[in-house]
Order: sequence, then structure tokens, then C-alpha cells
Amino acid sequence: MTRLGRSLSASLPRRGAVWLLVAAAGLFHGCGPGAPDPKALVRAFNDANGKRLVNFYSQYQMEQGRGPKDEAELRKFILAKSPAALEEMGVSAGNLDGLFVSERDGQPFFIRYGAAAGGGRQALVFESQGSGGTVAVFFAGPKVVYVPAAEVEAYKVGGKDEQPATPPTTQHRRGVLVSLLAAAVITSAEGASTPDAGQQVMIRPEPTDDLLTNPGMGWETFGYPRPADKHLPDEIPSTIQYVRLGWGKLEPQPGTIDTAFLKGKITESRRAGQQLALRVKCCNPDKRTREHPTWLGNVGGRELLVDFNGGPADISIPDMDDPVVLDRHVDFIRRLGATLDGHPGVAHIDLGSIGWWGEWHMTRCKAASLPSLESRQRVIDAYMSAFRKTPLLMLIGAGECTAYAVKKGAGWRADSLGDMGSFSSTWNHMRDIYPTAIRTHGLEDAWRRAPVAFEPPHTLAEFVEKGWPARHIFNYALALHGSTFNGKSAPLPDDPAFRDELRQFLRRLGYRLVLEELAHPASVQPGASLDVTMKWRNVGSAPCYRPYRLAYRLTGRDGFRTVIVGGVTVDQWLPGSVELFTEEFLTAAPDLPPGPLHDVTDRFQIPADAPEGECELAIGVVDMKGERPVVQLGIEGRSADGWYPLSRVHVGRDGQR
Repeated sequence: MTRLGRSLSASLPRRGAVWLLVAAAGLFHGCGPGAPDPKALVRAFNDANGKRLVNFYSQYQMEQGRGPKDEAELRKFILAKSPAALEEMGVSAGNLDGLFVSERDGQPFFIRYGAAAGGGRQALVFESQGSGGTVAVFFAGPKVVYVPAAEVEAYKVGGKDEQPATPPTTQHRRGVLVSLLAAAVITSAEGASTPDAGQQVMIRPEPTDDLLTNPGMGWETFGYPRPADKHLPDEIPSTIQYVRLGWGKLEPQPGTIDTAFLKGKITESRRAGQQLALRVKCCNPDKRTREHPTWLGNVGGRELLVDFNGGPADISIPDMDDPVVLDRHVDFIRRLGATLDGHPGVAHIDLGSIGWWGEWHMTRCKAASLPSLESRQRVIDAYMSAFRKTPLLMLIGAGECTAYAVKKGAGWRADSLGDMGSFSSTWNHMRDIYPTAIRTHGLEDAWRRAPVAFEPPHTLAEFVEKGWPARHIFNYALALHGSTFNGKSAPLPDDPAFRDELRQFLRRLGYRLVLEELAHPASVQPGASLDVTMKWRNVGSAPCYRPYRLAYRLTGRDGFRTVIVGGVTVDQWLPGSVELFTEEFLTAAPDLPPGPLHDVTDRFQIPADAPEGECELAIGVVDMKGERPVVQLGIEGRSADGWYPLSRVHVGRDGQR
């Protein structure tokens, strides 16, 4: 819930936030539909004792230039407030002792007394013990972070304060306060006050910890749309249905793609709130399931009878070295791309077709090996030509073909994430296979161009059954800049600690775009341009691989509503990174840091027919063609239609009232 009142308080030099909030919220009285409720705004900023205390502390700093010297001085300051003001903040003057106790651990807070007033966020109030291994740290603003108990001391001495670029002077602080209050003046029933030219509104939205449902990232169901996956709990969203389909299923007649079937799978996924991801199979070791077309032999294509795991040579597979088979399959890939490439309902395509299950190996088969390198590269080239918009992923274990595909622009996919002994007591994927493959095939920077996908060796239950370190495994995947995780639609462990780690992993998996600050002039003339300056950060693990665009919606009186697509795309905002494959990394992969801050300026024109008066300004991220938001942001305040109403701008002629 991002509201202008809250945003105004957050944009101050972090002093007196709640009291400015009350003042600014009062200006909204009589604003008409959609105006924030002042009392609701105050409650939102004071919904925990830690937040209440930092708000009182910040008000004291604003008046005295420093924080109270001790608890007695802070208590005296609080009790000097009116009963009505205390009640609005959820404080009882008769039970002030309760205010100084954390709701999470039931212990008195540690408070950093005597802190000089500063222009950034200051860590001021701290839980004594915390809960679940973390301690809540309350910053002025207010802002809350949860840190490991071992790290909290650095916060207590100000080592983690968020300082402004230039420390504000007292005169500057007062000027900001006056400017922001003036910019917040909204038309009321009695009349209107028009902001002066040059006044600025600054918004600092509140971040959210919610799991996001965004295109091309997150949890993949396997073979089922989301509603049919009975093992996936409601709290885990899924953005992708991942399927593996046979060549024969997709091309039942020579030269004819079953487009109705494909569109049906896309529609099935869309109805479940998902995109479709696809891998083509041409063979598998179960002779009862034929993956290649029944008509292939009739057109002169050669088929082979092969064995698996010591069984008889009675499994029919296509010979990809046969010119007829290879030509037919390359033509199939071309037409598959013509049907699916760039489709908004398709998340990615696995670069499959070769080997068992399209996995680029013929494990446990004595009668046949992989096609020649020339044939395999021709299949890769066919995929790269057919899919120029939809991301392609190559199996990490395909040897020189992995390097060939990635060099041409493919991302990669790794099975067996978390393997720390599933298959062997002398090697595993996490320490041996992945580091070697990534270095050998030059995959380190592939994530900058195309996605990385993971799935576990068997099921996630194995992590808990064998005591494998979930934090290390998930941090490892984030450090490799994963975008998706295929849970195999298997039951999840009931272990609460594991579920917490899984949720933390999914919160970072893929792109997570956070708007930290937005500023714009408080007023603009109809037909003129509005400059919006923003600070964005990707706190996820991967880029957004599609050039989705920032867009702005203005809503005014008399039903006025317009959407303006700006000139900024979000696909260049990269995540943070860590050093890979050191001994420390291979033992306990560290948390991935957030990506760099991006200073963004966008300019768009206010329609000449925009009505005079206040317009609500909302922001969204839309796709490459439409004007409907398609991306959830990592901030509070998302409305049901996907927009984020953040601010208001006065539209009017100079001096008009």
C-alpha cells in the first residue's frame, strides 16, 4: 500500500516522519475518490512497537537536532503528546512499558540513544533476542530489516546507516519539509491550492517481501498446469508450466505442426496464470512410448533398434545422422519456431531433440551413440534460426555442444541442483560437474543474455531426508543467476525450516525490480512534458530478458484516464554477483547482494485535453506492444489491475486556481 502521505514522510531526511505524515494526510481531506484515509496512513506507519519508537525518536531529533539521551527522556517526550495523537499511533499512555517491548521476542528493545540527526536512514531500535535466528532492526523512515544475530552489533553503532550523498543542513531540512507539504496540497471541497512552479514531489515506496508472479521466472510445474499440481502449496505461485513433448505428437502428419494442440497447451497455461515452456523429445528408453513420428519410415527416414540398461535392442529411435531424418527434423524446428517464437504465452524453449528425453546423451545404450558433431550442430543452428525472440536453453551436460549453443546466444539448464551425493559417493554435481562444465564451456556470462534454469536430482524431499544444506544449495543457484526452478510437481518436505529457506530462495529467484525513489514536478501544464526521475534496483538473481517498458497512468476527474508508455526498458537492470567456485563458495555459498542502483529519467507528454486539477500518477511495467502491466514490482501498493498508484500531479495553467 504505497500512499502519497507515507511516501512524503519517507522522502524527508528521516526526521519526524510520522508527524509529517499526520500533517500531509490532513491535506487530503475532501480529495474525492481514491484519497488516502489519514488515520489509515498513520496506522500503517505505526503497526509495530519498533516503528512507533523510531517515529517518536525521529520527531525528537527534528525538534532537538539529536536523539534523546536515555529512556527517561524519550518517555517524557512521548507522554507530552496528546492522548488523541497517542491513540492514533496505537499507544496507551497508561501502558507505556509495553511500547518498549518487542512483539516478536517479548524482550525490551535496545535503543541507540543520543544519535545526531542525519539525512539518511538511521538504525535506531533493535530487538534484544529476535526470533528464528534473526533480529529486527528498525530504521527511521520507518524501515525494518531482519539480520543474523551475529551481525547486529554493526547496526547498533551506526555502521549500517544509509547516509545521504550530502548531509543536509537545518535550513535545507526545513526547506524540504515546506516544499513537500506544499506539493501535497490537493483540491478539496472548499477550493484548491495550486503548487508553485518548481516544487517537487518525492516518493519512496515501501518494499514488499511477497513472492512475485512474473513472466519468464519463478517456479515451474512439470507436466501439469498450476491447478492440477496437487503437491504445490497455495503460498507458492507458479509462473511456468514446463512440458516435454514428442516430435511425433507435435507433427502427426508430414509437414503439419499440430498448432491446435500447441495453442491449447498455451491456453491451458494462460488460464492457470502461467506461460508454457517446452522441450521436444525424439526418443526415450521406454519402447511403449514412441516419441518420433509414425510416418518417418514412410518418407524414407531411417530408424534404429537400440537397447537400454542391458535390455534387448527393441527400442525404435530415429537416426539423426540419416539425411532424410535430419532434413525433416530441421524443417520441423523451423515451423515450430514460426508458430511459437515471440509468443507472449511461451517462456522459453529447451534446445532438445537429441538423445534420450532430448537430454543430449544416450546413457546405458550400447547399440547407438549420439549423432555426429556435424548433425548435432545442425540441430542447434536450426533452433537458433527458428527462435530469435523466445529464449533458448541448452543442457549443461552436452559437452562441446553446450559451448557451441551458448556461444550463439542460448542460456543453459542444469539438472540435479542440490546433488551432494545422489548418484555417487566420490563426486557430485555441486562440487564437480557444475564448476567444470561452466568453466570449460564458457558459461560464466551466459546469464547476461539468456536464462538459467534448474531442477533437483530427484525431489526436494531428498534435501531434508539427507540433511543437505538448503541455504547453501539455494544461494548457489542464485549466485549462478537462475531464473526458474522446476520442482518436478513432487511433494514438498513439511519441514518448516526448509519451507522458510525455499520461500527465501523463491523471493530472489529471477528478476525482482524495486523502485526506491520517484520524483517529479508537483504541477504541469496540459500538453507539456513531465520529467520523472527514478532510482531502480534489481534485487533478484537474474535480468528480465524481455524489453518490457515503463508506463505511466494518469487518472483525473470526469472519468479522465490515459496510459503513456515511456522510453525506458527494464531489461538492462542486472542483479548483484559473487565470486564463484572458491572453496568458501563450494562449502557455503553466500547471500547474493542486490544489483546496482540505476538512476533513470523518463519524460512523457501530458495530454492537451487533460482536465484541470489533480491527477493520480500510477506506474507499471508493460509488455513490448500493449498497455497492460505484466510485471509485479517488489514494492507495496499494487492495485488489482496491476498498476502502482504512487503520487499525484496538479495539471493546470500557471497561476490558475
